[in-house]
Amino acid sequence: MTLSSKILDLIPVACFHLDEKGLIDYVNVPTETLCAKKRTELLGFNFWEVFPEWKSGPMFQKFEKTITEQQATTYEFFSYLTQGWIRLTASPEEDGVILVFNPFLLTEELDSMSMELKKSEERFRMFVNASSDMVYEMSADWSQMYQLKGKEFLADTEEVTEDWIQLYIPKNEQPRVLKAIKEAINNKATFELEHEVLAADGSIGWTCSRAIPFLNDQGEIIEWFGTAKDMTKIREAERKIRYLEVRQQQEILRVTLNTQEEERRRVSESLHNGLGQLLYAVKMSINYLSLTMATDTPEEFNTAQNYTYTLLNDAIKACRTLSHELMPTELAEFGLDVALSDLCSQMNEDITYDCHIELNGITLDKFMEIAVFRIIQELVFNVIKHAHATILSVEVVIENDHIVMRVKDNGQGFPIEKVQHSGIGLSSIRVKTALLNGNFQLSSLPGEGSSIEVKIPLNLTNDLD
Repeated sequence: MTLSSKILDLIPVACFHLDEKGLIDYVNVPTETLCAKKRTELLGFNFWEVFPEWKSGPMFQKFEKTITEQQATTYEFFSYLTQGWIRLTASPEEDGVILVFNPFLLTEELDSMSMELKKSEERFRMFVNASSDMVYEMSADWSQMYQLKGKEFLADTEEVTEDWIQLYIPKNEQPRVLKAIKEAINNKATFELEHEVLAADGSIGWTCSRAIPFLNDQGEIIEWFGTAKDMTKIREAERKIRYLEVRQQQEILRVTLNTQEEERRRVSESLHNGLGQLLYAVKMSINYLSLTMATDTPEEFNTAQNYTYTLLNDAIKACRTLSHELMPTELAEFGLDVALSDLCSQMNEDITYDCHIELNGITLDKFMEIAVFRIIQELVFNVIKHAHATILSVEVVIENDHIVMRVKDNGQGFPIEKVQHSGIGLSSIRVKTALLNGNFQLSSLPGEGSSIEVKIPLNLTNDLD
């Protein structure tokens, strides 16, 4: 039973609630005396079938007027059951009509009812004070705060105070709070707002405040009862999440820019030290060749000519290698397994490699193929550049709905702390893995080589959702 139902049961006035068709869906205890019927004999039945003698009279007309015109109506009649006069008030509701049968009371009875109402109000306030949330009571126009139980978050007040807004609301929040209060008063609606407050310890906190108006019989607000929940920790958690999101975006941008610059530097270095040097040697060799040499010393000319051809072939090969590193044609034309095998085959002769690729016939999305290829490419280049290894193992397999990449070497290794602080070229791989909702694991010791494992879910779309 709700608190409001308990209060209505204490009032010596019979109350019905009828839906638009006249079905009874609520009666209070005094109704049994008025009607000489149990509540079980009333609930769920049509009011006019239970009391057919009232349907043909003015009472039914008042009911229809209340429904059609949405206006409260009154009707007085003598009840033979109670042997007294009854004043019926019909009030429209969104889902029907409330009928209140109010006997003409004697002064003593009025005093008794007033006492019961005070007891009911006291029970209500005891219920509110027992709440785990902060509770407060305000005057009709919010000019006065009657009481506040701050639950150690806000300072309690047991006395009526008029400067409550200065005591509890920061200056920057006061206009917003007052605006919400004004709207609630004008609409006689629930006040609800999340706002900053001045906490009992002097700090700035957050609350979610909600207050409901209490109306008199004339529909005027007489006071407000409200509760407030401490939202400070939730707000702080949200702020930290936003901060971490910004930091993550900044880190992604930093790593992306560094990766781009590193790639540009590598391409520039390859062009200058590789292809550029070969083309310069070709130029010098061509300048060395002459018609006189071909005539006077044909053997020397043929040797120089063959050397020039060799340089040109090396230049073409270097150009193809650079182009392949930037965008391997095998990946677009033949798929990931062929592209990775070709990548491994391009190792220099100083490294013995073992390349194992088993995709179980699964065709990956293009963006996933590119991501996997770039991760393996960066890991392999990292080994060549930093590890000083002689043996390299590359494995790409499907395990438990994940594509798993493992790269191991027998190089010089390094302390894990060094990677966490300096990166050694692995930062971009970590970022790529995180963005693909994957997992990155690194194990290494100085002098014992290193092992890196990257796992990325195949069902990436659902994982990201």
